[in-house]
Amino acid sequence: MVDAAEPGTGDLAKAVDVLAAELELLTGHRPVRRRLVPGQAHVHRIALTWCGRRDEPEVCLQVLAHPATTGTDPGWLPAEAGALAEAVDIKARAERFKDRDAGIAAWTGRTGPGYHLVLLDTAGDRTRAELDGRCAALEAGYLDGAGWMRLYTDGRFGEGTFTRVVERVRNDVRSRLGTPGGRAPNRNQGLC
Repeated sequence: MVDAAEPGTGDLAKAVDVLAAELELLTGHRPVRRRLVPGQAHVHRIALTWCGRRDEPEVCLQVLAHPATTGTDPGWLPAEAGALAEAVDIKARAERFKDRDAGIAAWTGRTGPGYHLVLLDTAGDRTRAELDGRCAALEAGYLDGAGWMRLYTDGRFGEGTFTRVVERVRNDVRSRLGTPGGRAPNRNQGLC
């Protein structure tokens, strides 16, 4: 798994910059970049986080590279498996919901922080349908939102479903952190 913390990942840094600027504009809250977030068993470096009053992350947005693979792999790829494990570990530490008998779906939906993922398709060898299907499978499990993006060679964003994730993160940040003091929320719809 490649994440935004590793050197030599210029596309990841550009993707994080695009997402951070857009979400700060939409929410009025500046995200913390590359924050270390403790989970139940591990410490995770998250691309963008928004913290509450106790300096605990309320919303996390991870950006991971989805590198090329040989052949068709129907199972979880390393970036996807890493995101699933990371989301569960972070949510397990921040458990705020005591009724464990309600089932895993209720537990993952009620614990915090919100965990969202953007997969950066660096190789560009996957079809839109395949990437959409993989993100839908991630959302059906433990993630609050998942989407993908590709960058053009000049560093501008290219295509993807990441704008839907941006909207979900925006709503999550606004509902958990509110509107910054005295500032009306930006009603701009974002990149697309």
